[in-house]
Amino acid sequence: MRLVIMRHAKAEDWNQAGDHARHLTEQGRSRARTVGELLAPMGIDQALVSTAARTRETFESLGVECDVHLLDELYDAFGDPLPDLLDGVLTPAEAVGEALLIVGHAPAVQMWAARLAHRAGDEQLAHDLARWFPTATAACFDLSGFSVADYLAGEEPTAVTVLDVIRR
Repeated sequence: MRLVIMRHAKAEDWNQAGDHARHLTEQGRSRARTVGELLAPMGIDQALVSTAARTRETFESLGVECDVHLLDELYDAFGDPLPDLLDGVLTPAEAVGEALLIVGHAPAVQMWAARLAHRAGDEQLAHDLARWFPTATAACFDLSGFSVADYLAGEEPTAVTVLDVIRR
């Protein structure tokens, strides 16, 4: 399974309707389109996206054609282990595919990516991801012999490879 963990693209600083309603800036849309072009070879077939306007707009700007699940759980995530956070959100029948994209928010996305880089044995990258994960960053991993269902069931991958870190 391939897993892409992405932080939403650049959003407006403030929205009178609240944080959840903040929209992407034009720069954010442009950067998300660029990241989408770079992610195309990953063959993403499923996405989990926060319900916030900026994450939904990031996903739309990526141009990825796949099954998408909008999840409130990703909006308020503050570094909870991802499988714990998503426990029961998808049924086993929904947890299929070879490449999963998660579009969420700081600080959770960088903590999840740093944990996977640590599992891959790259301590420097783990440290780097934990400290610097700007908007429109996507960390791409290969979890060999692992499935979306395994990951969401809370199982730990035995082999993790960092494929790429895209920062735009």
